[in-house]
Amino acid sequence: MKIKHVIVAPNTTGVDYFIGDIHGEHDVLMQQLDSVGFSRNSDRLFSVGDIIDRGPNSLECLKLATEPWFYAVRGNHEDMSIDALEWTGDAGRYARALSYRNGGAWLDSIDEVEREQALATLLSLPGALTIESNSGNKPIGVIHAGWRGYWADIINGEDISNSEAEFALWARKDRLGATRDNLLSFLVCGHQNIESPTVYGSHVCIDTLMRSGRLSVRSEGELRAIFAAQPGLPSREKY
Repeated sequence: MKIKHVIVAPNTTGVDYFIGDIHGEHDVLMQQLDSVGFSRNSDRLFSVGDIIDRGPNSLECLKLATEPWFYAVRGNHEDMSIDALEWTGDAGRYARALSYRNGGAWLDSIDEVEREQALATLLSLPGALTIESNSGNKPIGVIHAGWRGYWADIINGEDISNSEAEFALWARKDRLGATRDNLLSFLVCGHQNIESPTVYGSHVCIDTLMRSGRLSVRSEGELRAIFAAQPGLPSREKY
């Protein structure tokens, strides 16, 4: 299989911001954007996925993915929702039960038209982003949980194994290390349920909402400073 990938051109008019797992907290997100002075006309917001589930406004959060200033990758919660909406029979019942156990009951609260629109939006999300820089720096990558292979394989649309695809959506922080090539400044990821933005190998993880109660919104400059300041926590994963 291939990981759907999008290359994003440099931002020449404003600031690029990055957001951790939102999990349906639309109002919290809007408050955070207001607090940093986010401009929908010139700035951009990059999401590490898990936009939906658990919080009170999953549908409104998912609709953000249709905004020109919002870029998101698919997280494991989006993946579970796709299965819940697409699969039928015993597999569909299992997929819906799994999704609902993980905060996906909101799918039952929307009508058929909204479900079709939600599925179309979910399916449109890439698995990875490469954001080019206009300041001479290497690009920044975005993926939900992490990546342990060659980023070039994602960029070039190479076939990857099921285990690599699962790693991209489900890997935990004790398995995160460095990517196998040196194409990126660093990777921004979520999924890790941590207290504050933390570096693991090549990854800057910003999924802080569930652990700290705070949704992390950080500018590109802030993330570059975090990555430069932290040595990168050791990984138990050996390559």
